[in-house]
Amino acid sequence: HPERVQRLILARPAYTDRPALEGQTAYIEAGRHLELFGASEGLERFRSSDEFRAVDAASPDNAKSLLGYFSRPRRDTTTALLARLPKDWPGVPQSMIEGLVQPTLVIGNGEDIVHPLGYAGALAAAIPAARLQVIPSKTVDPSGYVTSFRSALADFLEEVPA
Repeated sequence: HPERVQRLILARPAYTDRPALEGQTAYIEAGRHLELFGASEGLERFRSSDEFRAVDAASPDNAKSLLGYFSRPRRDTTTALLARLPKDWPGVPQSMIEGLVQPTLVIGNGEDIVHPLGYAGALAAAIPAARLQVIPSKTVDPSGYVTSFRSALADFLEEVPA
Protein backbone atom coordinates (compact mmCIF):
# COMPACT_ATOMS: atom_id res chain seq x y z
CA HIS A 1 0.00 0.00 0.00
CA PRO A 2 2.45 2.69 -1.15
CA GLU A 3 -0.26 5.36 -0.88
CA ARG A 4 -0.10 4.97 2.92
CA VAL A 5 3.64 5.58 3.16
CA GLN A 6 5.24 9.01 3.02
CA ARG A 7 8.76 7.82 3.85
CA LEU A 8 10.24 4.39 4.40
CA ILE A 9 12.92 3.11 6.75
CA LEU A 10 14.46 -0.33 6.24
CA ALA A 11 16.64 -1.06 9.25
CA ARG A 12 19.11 -3.95 8.99
CA PRO A 13 17.13 -5.95 6.42
CA ALA A 14 17.35 -9.74 6.71
CA TYR A 15 16.25 -10.37 3.10
CA THR A 16 15.74 -8.67 -0.24
CA ASP A 17 13.08 -10.06 -2.57
CA ARG A 18 13.04 -13.64 -1.24
CA PRO A 19 13.73 -15.55 1.96
CA ALA A 20 17.38 -15.55 2.98
CA LEU A 21 17.95 -19.11 4.09
CA GLU A 22 21.72 -19.06 3.60
CA GLY A 23 22.38 -16.63 6.45
CA GLN A 24 19.87 -18.10 8.85
CA THR A 25 20.37 -21.85 8.95
CA ALA A 26 21.61 -21.55 12.54
CA TYR A 27 18.03 -20.80 13.58
CA ILE A 28 16.92 -24.16 12.26
CA GLU A 29 19.84 -25.88 13.95
CA ALA A 30 19.15 -24.14 17.28
CA GLY A 31 15.50 -25.19 17.08
CA ARG A 32 16.49 -28.77 16.35
CA HIS A 33 18.79 -28.88 19.37
CA LEU A 34 16.12 -27.33 21.59
CA GLU A 35 13.46 -29.75 20.42
CA LEU A 36 15.60 -32.89 20.65
CA PHE A 37 17.55 -32.20 23.84
CA GLY A 38 15.66 -29.55 25.81
CA ALA A 39 16.93 -26.17 26.96
CA SER A 40 19.97 -27.08 29.06
CA GLU A 41 21.47 -29.98 27.10
CA GLY A 42 20.35 -28.46 23.79
CA LEU A 43 22.16 -25.24 24.63
CA GLU A 44 25.41 -27.04 25.42
CA ARG A 45 25.23 -29.22 22.31
CA PHE A 46 24.35 -26.25 20.10
CA ARG A 47 27.20 -24.20 21.58
CA SER A 48 29.66 -26.92 20.53
CA SER A 49 28.19 -27.36 17.03
CA ASP A 50 29.99 -26.29 13.87
CA GLU A 51 26.99 -24.16 12.92
CA PHE A 52 27.15 -22.13 16.13
CA ARG A 53 30.93 -21.76 15.99
CA ALA A 54 30.66 -20.39 12.45
CA VAL A 55 28.06 -17.82 13.53
CA ASP A 56 30.10 -16.87 16.59
CA ALA A 57 33.23 -16.35 14.49
CA ALA A 58 31.41 -14.18 11.94
CA SER A 59 29.08 -12.28 14.26
CA PRO A 60 29.27 -12.66 18.04
CA ASP A 61 26.15 -10.51 18.41
CA ASN A 62 24.13 -12.94 16.25
CA ALA A 63 25.56 -15.85 18.25
CA LYS A 64 24.50 -14.24 21.54
CA SER A 65 21.00 -13.72 20.17
CA LEU A 66 20.75 -17.38 19.11
CA LEU A 67 21.72 -18.57 22.59
CA GLY A 68 18.89 -16.49 24.06
CA TYR A 69 16.30 -18.76 22.43
CA PHE A 70 17.27 -21.55 24.81
CA SER A 71 16.06 -19.54 27.81
CA ARG A 72 12.60 -18.69 26.47
CA PRO A 73 9.74 -20.08 28.58
CA ARG A 74 7.76 -22.04 25.95
CA ARG A 75 9.86 -24.62 24.14
CA ASP A 76 7.13 -25.60 21.67
CA THR A 77 6.47 -22.09 20.39
CA THR A 78 10.19 -21.32 20.32
CA THR A 79 11.03 -24.35 18.19
CA ALA A 80 8.18 -23.43 15.82
CA LEU A 81 9.49 -19.87 15.59
CA LEU A 82 13.04 -21.03 14.92
CA ALA A 83 11.85 -23.32 12.14
CA ARG A 84 9.78 -20.54 10.56
CA LEU A 85 12.14 -17.54 10.82
CA PRO A 86 14.57 -18.43 8.03
CA LYS A 87 11.72 -19.00 5.57
CA ASP A 88 9.94 -15.75 6.39
CA TRP A 89 10.00 -12.58 4.27
CA PRO A 90 7.53 -9.79 3.52
CA GLY A 91 6.59 -11.17 0.10
CA VAL A 92 7.54 -8.07 -1.85
CA PRO A 93 8.94 -8.95 -5.30
CA GLN A 94 11.84 -7.09 -6.92
CA SER A 95 9.49 -5.29 -9.33
CA MET A 96 7.60 -3.71 -6.43
CA ILE A 97 10.83 -2.80 -4.63
CA GLU A 98 12.07 -1.04 -7.79
CA GLY A 99 8.73 0.79 -8.06
CA LEU A 100 8.93 2.45 -4.66
CA VAL A 101 9.04 6.24 -5.02
CA GLN A 102 9.06 7.28 -1.38
CA PRO A 103 12.23 8.70 0.16
CA THR A 104 13.83 5.68 1.79
CA LEU A 105 16.54 5.23 4.37
CA VAL A 106 18.24 1.84 4.41
CA ILE A 107 20.39 1.21 7.48
CA GLY A 108 23.00 -1.52 7.39
CA ASN A 109 26.10 -2.67 9.21
CA GLY A 110 28.82 -5.25 8.84
CA GLU A 111 29.63 -8.27 11.02
CA ASP A 112 26.02 -9.47 10.87
CA ILE A 113 25.20 -12.69 9.04
CA VAL A 114 21.46 -12.45 9.69
CA HIS A 115 21.20 -8.86 8.44
CA PRO A 116 24.10 -8.66 5.96
CA LEU A 117 25.27 -5.32 4.69
CA GLY A 118 24.93 -6.68 1.15
CA TYR A 119 21.14 -6.90 1.55
CA ALA A 120 20.97 -3.29 2.71
CA GLY A 121 23.11 -2.24 -0.26
CA ALA A 122 21.02 -4.22 -2.73
CA LEU A 123 17.78 -2.69 -1.46
CA ALA A 124 19.21 0.83 -1.48
CA ALA A 125 20.39 0.30 -5.05
CA ALA A 126 17.01 -1.05 -6.17
CA ILE A 127 14.87 1.74 -4.67
CA PRO A 128 15.20 4.91 -6.76
CA ALA A 129 14.80 7.38 -3.87
CA ALA A 130 16.83 5.42 -1.32
CA ARG A 131 20.05 6.14 0.44
CA LEU A 132 22.18 3.68 2.34
CA GLN A 133 23.45 4.60 5.81
CA VAL A 134 26.19 2.28 7.02
CA ILE A 135 26.61 2.31 10.79
CA PRO A 136 29.02 0.50 13.11
CA SER A 137 28.04 -3.03 14.02
CA LYS A 138 27.03 -4.04 17.53
CA THR A 139 29.90 -6.52 17.49
CA VAL A 140 32.59 -3.91 16.80
CA ASP A 141 31.19 -0.84 18.56
CA PRO A 142 28.00 -1.37 20.62
CA SER A 143 27.66 2.23 21.79
CA GLY A 144 28.57 3.58 18.34
CA TYR A 145 25.90 1.32 16.86
CA VAL A 146 23.19 2.78 19.10
CA THR A 147 24.33 6.38 18.63
CA SER A 148 24.66 6.06 14.85
CA PHE A 149 21.33 4.24 14.51
CA ARG A 150 19.50 6.93 16.48
CA SER A 151 21.25 9.71 14.57
CA ALA A 152 20.43 8.18 11.17
CA LEU A 153 16.75 7.88 12.14
CA ALA A 154 16.55 11.40 13.57
CA ASP A 155 18.27 12.98 10.57
CA PHE A 156 16.03 11.16 8.11
CA LEU A 157 12.82 11.96 10.01
CA GLU A 158 13.76 15.65 10.33
CA GLU A 159 14.18 16.02 6.58
CA VAL A 160 11.32 17.69 4.77
CA PRO A 161 10.01 15.31 2.08
CA ALA A 162 10.39 16.62 -1.47
